[in-house]
Amino acid sequence: MLSGLEPAQQALAQRRWDILRPHVQDGVPLSRVARDAQVPLRTAQRWLVRYRAGGLAALARPERSDRGVRRMPQELVRLVEGLALRRPRPSVATVARQAALVAAEHGWPAPSYSTVHAIPTGLDPHLLTLAHDGPTALRDRYELVYRRQADRPNQIWQADHTELDLLVLDADGSPARPWLSVVLDDCSRAVAGYTLFLGAPSTLNLSLALRQAIWRKTDPDWAVHGLPDVLYADHGSDFTSDHLAAVTADLHIELVRSAVARPQGRGKIERFFGSITTELLPQLPGQLVHGHPVSPARLTLTEADTALGRWITGTYHQRIHSETGQAPQQAWLADGWLPRTPDSLEQLDLLLVMVAKPRVVHRDGIRFQGLRYLDPTLAAYVGEPMTIRYDPRDLGEIRVFHRGRFLCRAISPEHAGQALTLKDIQTARTAHRRALRNQLNDRYAAVREYLPAHPTEPTPPDRACPPHATTGRAAAASPDPVQAAHLPGGQGVTTLTRRRTGPFIATKEYRRFVEFADAVRRESYIGLCFGPAGVGKTLSARRYTHWDSAEQLLEQWGPRSDSDAAIYAELGRSRAVFYTPTTNSTRCGRSTRTSTWSSDESRCASTSTSAATRPS
Repeated sequence: MLSGLEPAQQALAQRRWDILRPHVQDGVPLSRVARDAQVPLRTAQRWLVRYRAGGLAALARPERSDRGVRRMPQELVRLVEGLALRRPRPSVATVARQAALVAAEHGWPAPSYSTVHAIPTGLDPHLLTLAHDGPTALRDRYELVYRRQADRPNQIWQADHTELDLLVLDADGSPARPWLSVVLDDCSRAVAGYTLFLGAPSTLNLSLALRQAIWRKTDPDWAVHGLPDVLYADHGSDFTSDHLAAVTADLHIELVRSAVARPQGRGKIERFFGSITTELLPQLPGQLVHGHPVSPARLTLTEADTALGRWITGTYHQRIHSETGQAPQQAWLADGWLPRTPDSLEQLDLLLVMVAKPRVVHRDGIRFQGLRYLDPTLAAYVGEPMTIRYDPRDLGEIRVFHRGRFLCRAISPEHAGQALTLKDIQTARTAHRRALRNQLNDRYAAVREYLPAHPTEPTPPDRACPPHATTGRAAAASPDPVQAAHLPGGQGVTTLTRRRTGPFIATKEYRRFVEFADAVRRESYIGLCFGPAGVGKTLSARRYTHWDSAEQLLEQWGPRSDSDAAIYAELGRSRAVFYTPTTNSTRCGRSTRTSTWSSDESRCASTSTSAATRPS
């Protein structure tokens, strides 16, 4: 039968039949047919004989009877196959040389390079993949997979996290990559809920995404809500937590986890993450391509969250999905149905939103995060301890519990009707501190302008303070008023200063400084660290020596708590000195000197224009 042949053989048989058809059906002489087709007469006669004997299928080229059979000994063939299947994969030249040596020992003909190359090519690709790439590659490339498909909406929900290729501005104004947690309906591919956050994924962020997914939305274009029958997730620590197990049990949700290291089981939600990366992120400032920003970050986390929500409800939910043939929003609505929902939002919050803080009711209400929360119910509980639970994405309202029972919702009068997030408060605090610092610098500038030789004028942060004489095993000096304190055991007097810095950023220069200081300590050398002002030498030294933890404790001797006593003990065991000698510059006409003392055992570092580290 012609249908039993390969496509190439079928095409060949059909071409030969087209040449013979005038002779077979119309009686045209075979010589004329062969001449018109530019085919030798003897070839046309051979085709005609095969056609009359076996039909149209006989016109195909017959396979050789010795196809796949090699003239070289089977033992040598198996040897070449075994050598080619080793890991790592050897070159053809290596296999050929080893096979030639064995063939010479047994009196066999040596195989050629082309033969050695052809033998592994004829092996099963599955066998080659298993031998060279391992069972994981074999599974991912060739094993059959079962594509699970939910029959109705809310039957199966998938949940997962991803770190977006995007930079946003955190509360301090520094760029950071946000994480995205998504809950996706398996049947309709509609997004049930999500949360965008900074920091590592946690049970809290997953709970916030589930809370949004389960409860009804205020946006009429986002109808997805309710309780699923199955929650499908991976083996992340937040998905395997006791909290999630208790929540799913209370809400009668079956928790199913995918196989370890098998991303194929989460293909639908991974495809959604791919859509965000290729469609939404290129439209936002701060996108990352291969780890490098295409444009500077300008969006805050709240603004990025708004852009993501607008894209989900306005674009993704409204367009036709290539797999289902329907828009996700319409596919979830189907012909109209009522999803299973929890009894109340308070019950859902009690299960999911687990940010609990102890507080006391004051006469003016409950104070939390610099805000004041009031409710008439609290009038009878002034002075009573309470437990508050709050949604980090909306601090305009908290829920108050008394002895484990829900009492009331307390509202912040200053922000009633506003969605105030914890990040908003942190951003406002940072902006306020920055404004105060700018005002302080303006006042210092006025003093320097009118009283340039004023003795109490603090040195600007970008300039080093003058040298101070020190004794003992450690010394520290930096801008701001100078104070003195005695070291443990009366070992000397240390000149102390306090330097206020912003959030520390571990740059490439800092990592090089750490390598330098570690080498000095390890090899017991004297190390010199020098460079232009303002590159971060002082900050690197303070960070490396944990000086911010010890500086305030040395102003007045005497432990105030167990933790302070532990720090004092580590300071007493220090066996390294960090100091900066005076350096004169004829060009700028000034000398600089800063010093930092190690606050952990035998750790030291150095900064300023010229610095040295010397073990005792």
